[in-house]
Amino acid sequence: MSDTQYPGIDYGRFAGTNRDRETGIHFGAISQNSVMPEALDDIMTHGEDLAWSKALAEAIEEAKTSAENPDDFSEDEIADGLSMNWESNIGNYLYQEDGYKITGCLDNDLFVMASKFYTFAQFCSPCVPGAGNLDNPFVPHPNQQSAAEIITMAIAAGFPKTYCLGHDWFEGGKAPYPVLSVETNEIV
Repeated sequence: MSDTQYPGIDYGRFAGTNRDRETGIHFGAISQNSVMPEALDDIMTHGEDLAWSKALAEAIEEAKTSAENPDDFSEDEIADGLSMNWESNIGNYLYQEDGYKITGCLDNDLFVMASKFYTFAQFCSPCVPGAGNLDNPFVPHPNQQSAAEIITMAIAAGFPKTYCLGHDWFEGGKAPYPVLSVETNEIV
């Protein structure tokens, strides 16, 4: 049995962590280095920097409470001043486009919390309990071609159903794992 055929340990089993409570699908973690750079750019362009939003709101509130006259400051000036020393980090972003909900995870990973797609992946270490490690997916036997065969074998082997990224997030337009539709359970 290769490493990719070991389902790992579900450290979130009893707490039910890192899974969608409605669908039962586990969240997926994947290294930023596994996706193409354009995908990361898309997250930073179309996502929201939650740390920036919070810092800006706090700076505006502080200016309002300390100003004698509300006309003494402008929100644009505060944003400009704050941005001079601001360093964006993809780990602070929330991306919600095309059916995805993705945030940063740990220092160098993306955390897929919702998707139109799923795969089967090894459980993550205790660092992300209950999530699936998309960098270590279930690898179907070459003779397993249908979605039903892949699903049956992955479940039998103990791999969790895990939200994943679609093919267009990877170089060459091919994900390193089988991509199945959440809606139809068919291979995409």
